Amino acid sequence: MTGVQTCALPIYTRLSSWSAAVAVYEEEGDEKKIITFKQNKLIDSILPHEITHMVLNDYMGKDNVPLWLHEGIAQYQEKHRDKKEIKNKKLLARHSNRKELFSLENLDSFFSKKTAYGSTHPGAEEISRDETVNLFYARSLDLVGFMIREFGQRNFSRFCKQLRDKKDYDGALRFSYPTSVRSVEKLESLWQQSLSD
Repeated sequence: MTGVQTCALPIYTRLSSWSAAVAVYEEEGDEKKIITFKQNKLIDSILPHEITHMVLNDYMGKDNVPLWLHEGIAQYQEKHRDKKEIKNKKLLARHSNRKELFSLENLDSFFSKKTAYGSTHPGAEEISRDETVNLFYARSLDLVGFMIREFGQRNFSRFCKQLRDKKDYDGALRFSYPTSVRSVEKLESLWQQSLSD
């Protein structure tokens, strides 16, 4: 069973203060819910975003989707993504000299329990918690958008399928982008270069 539940006040404990909604998967059975507050962005942004999380989990399996990819693809489905991308470019440009912010390893570890939502994230001590979270989401959307713009939707879909089939990043990149991006290091370099264009 799938459903959308809205709350009048932001009191639902599974939501972080910076989160507008969450897709919930019940441990028992196939019940899926989207929990959110009543707000204007429900149809244009929140539902497409959270439904994308559900579809990705069903297609790729919960453990096969890195969080940056999950959040990047989910944001990519939002109606006003172009406005968000413009805002994100400015945020990313302010931090473009910090190579550690543009590594897949760094993105992968961002929301791990060890980093406590960015508190010990490399460089997080120099920026606020809210900006650290915003940087994670901005980087996730920007990397997904970069991969689709530069190398095409078909290759990006192949990359996702390779991750679903449990290939590591380098293997998935070599298979999906055989002539242009054959390693994580190459992807990171091209991505960071794109920010200065």
